Amino acid sequence: YAYVKGDLKRTYEAPMDKVWKATLDTMEEFNLSIESQRKDAFNGVIDGKMADDRTFQINVVRKGTNTTEVGIRVGVFGDRGRAEVMHGHIYSLL
Repeated sequence: YAYVKGDLKRTYEAPMDKVWKATLDTMEEFNLSIESQRKDAFNGVIDGKMADDRTFQINVVRKGTNTTEVGIRVGVFGDRGRAEVMHGHIYSLL
C-alpha cells in the first residue's frame, strides 16, 4: 500500500478487467452507491457515496498486461481504514 494525500494505492498482479470487476463487485457487496463509472482500456473511475453521505472515488489504472493499480479515496481528506477494508475485499475476489 501507498497512502498519499488521502489516496490509498495498491498494485494488484491481475489484468485490469478482472480488477475492475472485483472493484464493482466489492461496491455491490458493501451496498455502496455508485453515482458514475467510466472505463476505457487504460483507466477506470468510479465515483460514489456511502450511507453517511461521504463520497468516495476509485481510480483503476492499467500498468501492464497483468498489473493494475487501484487508488481509493474516501471523503475529502481520505479515510485509510475504510480504504484498507475495500482493498482487502477487492484482493479477496482476485
